[in-house]
Amino acid sequence: MLETIQNFESVMGPAARDHPLVVIGPGGAAVVAGLLIWLGGLGFRKVLLGIAGAAGGAVVGFYAIQRGTVTAAISAVVGGAIAMLFERVVVALLLAVLVGTAGFVLLVGPRISTENEQTQAESQESAGYTAQSVDQVDAYLRDLKATVRRARSEVPVYKWLIVVLLAVIILVGGFVFRRLAAALCFSVLGSLLIAAGMIALLLYKGAAPLSQAGNRPMLYTGIFAGMVAFGTIEQLLFCRGGLIRHAKKAQAEDHDAGGQKHRGD
Repeated sequence: MLETIQNFESVMGPAARDHPLVVIGPGGAAVVAGLLIWLGGLGFRKVLLGIAGAAGGAVVGFYAIQRGTVTAAISAVVGGAIAMLFERVVVALLLAVLVGTAGFVLLVGPRISTENEQTQAESQESAGYTAQSVDQVDAYLRDLKATVRRARSEVPVYKWLIVVLLAVIILVGGFVFRRLAAALCFSVLGSLLIAAGMIALLLYKGAAPLSQAGNRPMLYTGIFAGMVAFGTIEQLLFCRGGLIRHAKKAQAEDHDAGGQKHRGD
């Protein structure tokens, strides 16, 4: 798995440096958006869910229904409206999808072998040719897709059933504990956006962030888990309807009630 990550960086690094605007703009935007979602997603969850629903609807309309701009636009509007109307269901589904994706990575990741040594050698030999960088990335992604398919087929069925069962449990729990599920979901999404943006920016600078994380997986997993926990607790406490705001509101109401009683006496 570590060698696959290093191969990815060897291909993406030159491409990122050859096309700085393509990397810096989206990378910086991902970090800023990630910070907002990580710390304040619960405060404007309807807007975020609407955006997520619109994005999901556009993808479904374009790839699953019909490859057309009009179909994608209609599906985006429908998806955004559904997400905002059925907020609790969408939050639970998003959380279940995140759990399922994490399970997929944990099961398939260790089985991904570096069968693409030829592609790696070619990318290293032609790293100086900027015109070929995009083609290298495209070739690497196609090969990685085939490798993931082979690794996926090697995972025993009972392990997939365990992942599905966990996703169903999270789905039910997210539907019951809506506020906690929403805070956790936005914290995970925000942390992922921050990580993706930082990785893109560091690749442009010539660093190897994924290799460093692969060399110390427990450390960076702990950092990510700490970010998720902090973001979840912070949103539950400070965002709209949070515990601290509820306490301040109750204190203000008690103060007003006490003042009115004093004036009545």
